[in-house]
Amino acid sequence: MRIVRLAVRSALLALLTLVFFANPAHADPAKPTDFESTVTQINPSVDGVSMKVVGGDGFLSLKVQPGHDVIVNGYAGGPWLHVRSDGVVEENQLSPATYLNASRYGKTSAPANVTKDTELNSPPQYKQVATGGEYAWHDHRIHWMSPDDPPGATRGEVLKQFDPWKVSLTVDGKPVEVDGQLVWEKQESPIPWIAAGVLAAAITIFLGKGRSTFVAAIAVGLASIAALQTGIVAYRSIPSAAGPNPLEIILPSFAVLAAIVGLVFHRKPLGVIAILASLAALAGWAIMRISALVHPVLPTNLPFWLDRTSTAVAVGIAVAAAVLAVRSGALVLRLPELSFDDEPSKGRVVDHADVGERTDVS
Repeated sequence: MRIVRLAVRSALLALLTLVFFANPAHADPAKPTDFESTVTQINPSVDGVSMKVVGGDGFLSLKVQPGHDVIVNGYAGGPWLHVRSDGVVEENQLSPATYLNASRYGKTSAPANVTKDTELNSPPQYKQVATGGEYAWHDHRIHWMSPDDPPGATRGEVLKQFDPWKVSLTVDGKPVEVDGQLVWEKQESPIPWIAAGVLAAAITIFLGKGRSTFVAAIAVGLASIAALQTGIVAYRSIPSAAGPNPLEIILPSFAVLAAIVGLVFHRKPLGVIAILASLAALAGWAIMRISALVHPVLPTNLPFWLDRTSTAVAVGIAVAAAVLAVRSGALVLRLPELSFDDEPSKGRVVDHADVGERTDVS
């Protein structure tokens, strides 16, 4: 039992270390946003070459089947990205787009010797950045380039300066143009999702009367399974170049395993420790993605309402499970009761072990 308890505590410590010190897979990963950019047409369309926007308006993603040679032009109109027919993806180091596309708002400046002129007039100096014929990048032609709201625009409408946006390609030596539009979506109200979390917490606490740890383990386990499914879809929805977050899967996976331990040992302190570890991981997962409750566009292929419901319910059940686990009293250290006579009985023989004496007390 001591070994199991030590394993649970070690795993929890490792989890907390991972949450607080893990670096994101991308400097500006895909995340919830108020904008949605979409590809409206590829003219002319080419079988085996597709483009889509990932993360609302965060990344433009290109996928090329083997056998096609594709060049994506930079902001000056010269070659920037090259997808070879064998699937190798290369960036032109003499194109400013190579450096500007590294961040969401183009904060990474190009070296002084890399200009529009070098992109247009110098032979490309390509460097491999990926394989498999697929790549995603921050293309500043498709999204709003400021954290502030666009002036003079109305939510729910297409931004006029992006109607349409255009990205030029060369596919197998022939020009291709990709068109799209950018919409500033209507604001998302968090009230329904807060209500869902409160309702989940209330139901869990109500059902936990008289069997606190058992219900807590069941509730946090079911919520963790739902969170894991939600996290898997979210992770798989984002190309590797766009920075999918592995914690989307790691945290709920740990929560599921800890909930199982909590269910098996729910009558013992170890079970309560495991439940608390599970709800800590579940809460960490939900808090990490809490912005999904207030932004209209989410970086997932899951229906947005289902993603938000999973996040809100995870918070509610984590809080309720904590209340039930603590209320169970299983963590309270129970000491044996000690009783003493109010006064010594007359004629009792007291053994003074320290001096080896036997004295009659009268």
